[in-house]
Amino acid sequence: MKATTGASSLTIKGDDVTDPEMDSITLDLAVDSKGECTGSLSIGDEGTADPVKTGETFSMKSDEKFLRAQSEGEPKEEADATIKMIGDRWLKSDASSEDAKDMAALCDLDELLSEFKDVKSPARKGETTTVNGQDAITLT
Repeated sequence: MKATTGASSLTIKGDDVTDPEMDSITLDLAVDSKGECTGSLSIGDEGTADPVKTGETFSMKSDEKFLRAQSEGEPKEEADATIKMIGDRWLKSDASSEDAKDMAALCDLDELLSEFKDVKSPARKGETTTVNGQDAITLT
């Protein structure tokens, strides 16, 4: 845990990660200590979003299924118009804006790792492997 919390960058991959506020999450996210990240995530069966944060800019591209899930409760005509307008495009915003700050928080390495500090984790070191030419370990 000391090595993990002291890392300057991490790639986080998870399938069916349970979140008490959301459905299960599947993610593949590269995050660094500068607050930058890139990757993909899906929430339950609600499609996929690809977030990217560089500096104070947050961008995200979402598939139609994800956009429809985010439009839940809106009239179908409004959701259809939003999807037609956004389509398969990247949306760019200030990372601290009201619309982006929750998703941009995924790129905060300290915040992501804060849950692991001073916690007796059942995680155990798994096999050693190589990811993109870098030594890595798996956690079980």
